[in-house]
Amino acid sequence: MAKGTRCRDLLSGAAVFAVEHIRLEALFGILTVIIGGDVLTSAAIALREKSKRTQFETARYGAALTLGAAFFAAALACQRSVDLMSDRSYLGSTDLGSFGEGLSWWFPERAASFVEREDIPGNIFNTYNEGGYFTWRLGPKYLDYVDGRAIPFGPKLVERNSELLATPPESAEWQREAERFNINAILVPLGRFNGLHLFPMLRQFCASTTWPPVYLDEVAAVFVRRSAQTEDLIDRLGIQCGAVALPAAAPQGYSTAAFNHWANAAAVLQALGRSAEALEATNKALKIFPDNAFVHSLRGNLFVQVGSLGEAEQELLRSSALESNGTTWWSLAAIDHRQGRLMEEIDAWERASALLPYPAAELIALGYAELSARRPRKALQAFDKAAASFPPGREREAGQRFFASLAQGRARALSALGQQR
Repeated sequence: MAKGTRCRDLLSGAAVFAVEHIRLEALFGILTVIIGGDVLTSAAIALREKSKRTQFETARYGAALTLGAAFFAAALACQRSVDLMSDRSYLGSTDLGSFGEGLSWWFPERAASFVEREDIPGNIFNTYNEGGYFTWRLGPKYLDYVDGRAIPFGPKLVERNSELLATPPESAEWQREAERFNINAILVPLGRFNGLHLFPMLRQFCASTTWPPVYLDEVAAVFVRRSAQTEDLIDRLGIQCGAVALPAAAPQGYSTAAFNHWANAAAVLQALGRSAEALEATNKALKIFPDNAFVHSLRGNLFVQVGSLGEAEQELLRSSALESNGTTWWSLAAIDHRQGRLMEEIDAWERASALLPYPAAELIALGYAELSARRPRKALQAFDKAAASFPPGREREAGQRFFASLAQGRARALSALGQQR
């Protein structure tokens, strides 16, 4: 009993540290395998001793169970191994990894080489996700702005990092931050998942005169702050994002690396407004791996932009069948709204709000759709959920328009309920 208690306490403590510090997840996995195996073995022995069957029956059933369990485990291991080694598991999801050695595809290796080769002046602003890579790849010459260490950075700087990534380049916030930390360049990853999602200002930065672009590929971009120190460098290295070839070099073959190049290029091209090129890049990606939910979702949004709603809906439904996603259902709800399919729109808003972490805006849209369907009670429920699901501490970001829309919707729902009575 004492041994079991110690093992339980050790695993519990390791689990707490793994939740608090992501770098300790590997240690938790090692402890779980070593200690968990011993605990399971002890449990199996205890169960066998408590068995009321005869020795012959125990041996016969035990052998059958052992053989069956071994066969089942081997089958699962083989299936999982095939999924991982073929990259099917990675390409079919939003996992950033791939099978094999070396850096993952989303690290800005070519951008880092450019920074070194061209001797870009520091300090360089980086994003939280690649902070550890930045320190390893460009330090100690370049100090990183933030990384995953709670000390010395802390949660406030991580939040500040996210806020700046969503702030226009000509803003006073960027000017103050640049002056405070002597920031002369910005290096941002543009991976098709977290990269572009966390940096929605790509087009604005590409058109910026304060932070003009000097490097762009399908996974990263570099911008340099205009000053007397950097004027000659910008004149020599400045680029037009609308004219840069993406991918930087057209990949050959049908490898995972080729898929990632085309898929990332498609996402960056869409963010830059180069829709025709983005659509062609998605064609190339899907020839390599046709069951990627993100690429089908991206194609759906591209078709929406050109007004091909039927093709857009097909692509978005294919995406949701491969991997249910709140953003995909948001796009489907918008299509249903444009086509006047009220009940389908309501269903899509419900699905979107169930999948997104903070679906306040989606719930408000659901509430108004319920009002159009003359279901004020359900509309009021949606508005109440919207008020409760707003991200804590983000009220200022929502603005008066959000709360005015919420109040107006609630008033209309209450008025309709009063009339029904």
